[in-house]
Amino acid sequence: MIKDEFKNRTLGYLQLFRLQTTATTALTPVIGALVLGQKDIFHLFILFIIGCFYHIYGFVLNEYIDIDVDKKSKDLQKYHPDLYNELKLFYQQDPAQLDSRAGGRM
Repeated sequence: MIKDEFKNRTLGYLQLFRLQTTATTALTPVIGALVLGQKDIFHLFILFIIGCFYHIYGFVLNEYIDIDVDKKSKDLQKYHPDLYNELKLFYQQDPAQLDSRAGGRM
């Protein structure tokens, strides 16, 4: 039971992060550095990691901003019922509770 819940939550986060396209976004600063003549592997690796975090941040921010649109989306309800139900539970939470989970940064 707990294992299935963990698996579903992990898959939900992976969908939220859009990991299937992370490499494309993360390679953008690396290619820029290569064009400018950077050849140090360590610096290129750091740029790749920064690009990964930038990608994840962008998609999570997009989902957070689109909460009201997602609530009204018939396609989300029809084609992704599990994700829709998870979002419904998220939307029903008290904003103060969400703020405390984020350490007061919201």
